[in-house]
Amino acid sequence: HRPAWSPSGDRIAFTAEGGGNREIFVMNADGTNQVNITNTGALDQSPAWRPDGLRIAFMSGRSGEQAIHTMDPDGEHVRQLTSGSREIGGPAWSPDGLKIAYFARPTGFFELYMMDWDGANQTQLTFDNANVRRPSWSPDGALIAFPSNRGGAGNWDIYTIDPYST
Repeated sequence: HRPAWSPSGDRIAFTAEGGGNREIFVMNADGTNQVNITNTGALDQSPAWRPDGLRIAFMSGRSGEQAIHTMDPDGEHVRQLTSGSREIGGPAWSPDGLKIAYFARPTGFFELYMMDWDGANQTQLTFDNANVRRPSWSPDGALIAFPSNRGGAGNWDIYTIDPYST
């Protein structure tokens, strides 16, 4: 599920069933050497490589709540970045590796958020009372694209936002 290429192209991080729940694995690009790097007994999913390849952001329930975490590519040095959300996911690194976009549902709807790479300056970017999903940064880091049903009638469309002008 949801494979993510390392920036160097030699490894792939992905979510798979492991130990009775979803875990994050890393393997070589040719499919060899599959290693479960989370192996926590909690839900771990949605890996995203930092552009320099030194960290992976992911969603985990290991703290008893869903939160965005980061870790080294070998699963070491895990750090929880967010807290207090009922549901959260879709971490996406900015091209310079300084920001992470994600979606969260602290109340009734999933909204778009952005934070610094270390979890500081968490900022809500959308306030539409509509659902947002998996954000994606433009190559120059100026915009974030995201699917949303904000248009009504149950339709999901793609929108963009300048995360620095909100």
